[in-house]
Amino acid sequence: MGHAPQDERQAAGVEWAFRAAAEGAQRARFERLAERLHAVGALPVITDGARRAAEDEARHAGVCARLAEGLGASAAESPPVHFVTLPTLPAAARVLYEVVSVCCVTESLNAAVLTTTLEVASDRAVRAAVRALLRDEVGHARLGWAHLTREAQRVDVAFLGPLLPAMLAASVREEVFARVAVPPEEGAARDDYGRLTLALRGALVREALTAVVLPGLEGCGVPVEPARRWLDARAPPGA
Repeated sequence: MGHAPQDERQAAGVEWAFRAAAEGAQRARFERLAERLHAVGALPVITDGARRAAEDEARHAGVCARLAEGLGASAAESPPVHFVTLPTLPAAARVLYEVVSVCCVTESLNAAVLTTTLEVASDRAVRAAVRALLRDEVGHARLGWAHLTREAQRVDVAFLGPLLPAMLAASVREEVFARVAVPPEEGAARDDYGRLTLALRGALVREALTAVVLPGLEGCGVPVEPARRWLDARAPPGA
């Protein structure tokens, strides 16, 4: 395949630079989560998994930064880390809320987006980077589901239901749900680097939430109707 236009390379590089910063933020979240899981007596396998996830995210940040540099982009400035938490909840419930947000929601959505990115990308370096991230993100999501499943066997997790809209709002950028219909050609690759349009990202997030995240939460005893209403309010035209 011929070389992609320089502006495509630079645009892809900028995306990977921002992803590097996002992975660094996720590392900080997992580091704190590991400490909090230990403090509330979570299973050692879950606590250790969170620590390994923090190491994974640090490695991911390096992978993304090197790819961005190779594509001609400079490193993006890392914004202050936003920690997902509800301080009004009791300690164990607060940690469960954070686990569901960071792992069950965010990492599940990341895995869905990366899966499609791998399908449409043709650049060898991009594909290698996506594979490195995707394998770990799936594991991070499973970590959250494992903790939620265990907690659902011990305590009533229904308190999470009314909190889901706020959790989703904090986890998903609102612009992803821009009220733009997805044209038929959206399934095709946007360019060599697997960049996905905002409309396609929105469709992927919606599908992951409706097919994976919400059924999984519901299966654990979390009422998901508030989340469905939140998602329905962001439906694209004609949906």
